[in-house]
Amino acid sequence: MASAGASGTVTVEDQRLYIKSETLGGKNPTEIHSALREVCGEQTVNRSTVCAEQTVDRSTVCGEQTVDRKYSLW
Repeated sequence: MASAGASGTVTVEDQRLYIKSETLGGKNPTEIHSALREVCGEQTVNRSTVCAEQTVDRSTVCGEQTVDRKYSLW
C-alpha cells in the first residue's frame, strides 16, 4: 500500500496510486477496496472511485484497441 502521509493518514491521492498499482497487478475492484478499507477505515474512497480509476487506467495502459473508456469492471 502507498505510504502514509506525515499526519499518519492515507490521502485520497495515495489511495488512487494504490488502485492504479493493483489494477496493473490484475486485482479486481472488490479486492482493492477491501485492502483499502482495512488500512483506511472510514476514510476509504468508495467502490465507484475504485472502478472509475480502473477504467481510466486500463484505457490508458491497453490503448483504444482493446478497452473502451466506458468499460466497467464492476
